[in-house]
Amino acid sequence: MGFGDRREGDDYEMSKFVEGAVYGIIAGVLFVLVLWVIDGLAAEDFTDLEIIEHRVVRGETLWEITEKYKPKNIGYGEYIYEIRKLNEMECVTLMPGQVVKVYNGREGR
Repeated sequence: MGFGDRREGDDYEMSKFVEGAVYGIIAGVLFVLVLWVIDGLAAEDFTDLEIIEHRVVRGETLWEITEKYKPKNIGYGEYIYEIRKLNEMECVTLMPGQVVKVYNGREGR
């Protein structure tokens, strides 16, 4: 058999390969869409919140600030991530007197 010669089962194998590739592409697109929707829902939670300034006191951590201001429907890690992003923080070390912008999610703001 030379290059380009076809055997009887080649068409079936090729159709199965194409079918698998199509299913893979569809699954990938659906996965990206789900992540996009989830990301959009999470971002919406923060866009509705007022941004206020918090002055850091001696010994205070981002975790403690999170406990004061985090809405109940948002996790601690997600809130800290958003605070760090909002303040363009490369590290989590805080200094007394430092002003940190936070999302005010307290009840009765």
